[in-house]
Amino acid sequence: MAQSAGLVATELVSGNYFDVLAFSRALGRLLLASDDTQPNANPVAVLSFNYWRRRFDADPMVLNQTILVNGIPSPCWRGPTRLSQRCDGRHSRLFVPMMMRSSHAGK
Repeated sequence: MAQSAGLVATELVSGNYFDVLAFSRALGRLLLASDDTQPNANPVAVLSFNYWRRRFDADPMVLNQTILVNGIPSPCWRGPTRLSQRCDGRHSRLFVPMMMRSSHAGK
């Protein structure tokens, strides 16, 4: 995973985002309420299924590996299969806790 992914459509979400939407985990884990308690205390990223499949050729070995999210090392996990499109029709490829917002400010 040494190569750069460039700009990736990222959504800042609450730690209970996946619970509220009744998504169960796919591979690894999803965000937890405890990931969203202090700024940058628990950086973690959830890849959308389609992004994981296209960008990483659905390789399970990339999961729980560290990726850089705006310079913050974050372990990554794969989200549920049906997680692909937001209400506004846009596609997010990466989901991170809202408490990582400070690392995204101005980026």
